[in-house]
Amino acid sequence: MKTYRILILLSAMLALTQGCKKEDIKNPDAPEITIKSVGSDSFTAEWTRPEGAERFGYALDDSPEFMTGETSASFTDLTDKSSWTFKVRSYSADGRTSDWATVPVELEEVMPAPLPVQTGKTQTSFTVEWNAVDGASGYEYRINGSETAATVTENKVTVEQDGEGNSLEAGTEYQFSVRTLSPDPDISPSAWATVTVMTEYPPFNASVDIEITDVTATSFIVKATPNEDTEMYCMTLSYSEYFDIILSEGKEELIDYLLSNIGNGVLAFEEKIEQPFEMLRPETGYVIMAVAIDRFGRSDLFYEKTE
Repeated sequence: MKTYRILILLSAMLALTQGCKKEDIKNPDAPEITIKSVGSDSFTAEWTRPEGAERFGYALDDSPEFMTGETSASFTDLTDKSSWTFKVRSYSADGRTSDWATVPVELEEVMPAPLPVQTGKTQTSFTVEWNAVDGASGYEYRINGSETAATVTENKVTVEQDGEGNSLEAGTEYQFSVRTLSPDPDISPSAWATVTVMTEYPPFNASVDIEITDVTATSFIVKATPNEDTEMYCMTLSYSEYFDIILSEGKEELIDYLLSNIGNGVLAFEEKIEQPFEMLRPETGYVIMAVAIDRFGRSDLFYEKTE
């Protein structure tokens, strides 16, 4: 009888011990989720790391479960719909899991972006048009990313000033950006759509006046005077007969030759110069060639012969 009582007591103690151990081993808690950076086709989910959680499994709607040791996940290119469900659960080191933590995600509803195209320009303005977007209350545009924007109701605008209110300059590139506005405050404006535009160049007026004086059998003096539209000019000396042959094929080859040989027999100037040439061949025809370049990089050929 004594032995029987001892066995009963031992069995009771063993059951009590096992019960305590089972209560001490618990699954990790579910994470707490925060949704951030919600866009029209993307969002980021962040969550806490509960005690005992070594890694996490997460899923979007009914997608397969993805495993990570991090506490965040980003989703992009979500173009199928605007409502999603994000869920995540904790995993302990020995594989025990928490319940799923679940949150609904509503992507930002935005207006479609327009497609701008430059359709006109003058020296002091440019015109841009874009497709009319259904449901748009208007359009907002800005120049060169300025914080100052203007609003229009039509899908066309002619711009004469930059974002700071300065008049546009001739022959200059600008960045024109436009986005669609919605009458519904719950629908966000579209993304900015940007196009590079340009004003018209002014007429090409750069020139170099070349005068050859004090001509002798073996020397002469060259006076070269650029006009105010000439940013720089380059000049060299050549034989008339070779010049005439090349010029008969077009002046572009001569212009390219002078521009590509600056510093190699071709000199560059910005101001008026007076240059003597001596020890020349007698009874030989010479030509002074110059290429005038304006501030837009455009150029043209000017020349003067000794005979």
